[in-house]
Amino acid sequence: MSTWSLGSVSGVRFKVLLVCVLLLLGTGSPVRAASRTTAFALVYAGPGPGWALVAKARRIQPGGPETVTPVDVQRPAETPIDPGADITITAPLYAGELRDWLAGAEVDPGEFDRQLREADRRYGPLPDRARMFDVTFDDLGRIVRLHHIFSP
Repeated sequence: MSTWSLGSVSGVRFKVLLVCVLLLLGTGSPVRAASRTTAFALVYAGPGPGWALVAKARRIQPGGPETVTPVDVQRPAETPIDPGADITITAPLYAGELRDWLAGAEVDPGEFDRQLREADRRYGPLPDRARMFDVTFDDLGRIVRLHHIFSP
């Protein structure tokens, strides 16, 4: 004799549906991942750690990687950096020793803020080419990835 009934089957279906909905709303959901956007931008130190000033721009590259140039630069906007953001910076913003100038060095948001402020203090105003990044935003507008573009 079976212990399954129509009521228990409905309960199982409800639980499966609930799990699916929760997965779609969770951080690992394909819906959230698909809503991420990446932009080319010039990035400056923000009002404090965990923030950056992001000026979106259009990238032109008439030749090799050394010819990347920002154009149509927008006004910088204060943008929060996710605490777990994937951040890489390279010369001249990174003050440490670099093994790979193209890949850069991985830093956390606090170190990112310190390195940018130190570069501004050490070198004074840097050209736009020194501040070029590929910036990825989540669906809440927070920075989840910053990749500094090395362009000598």
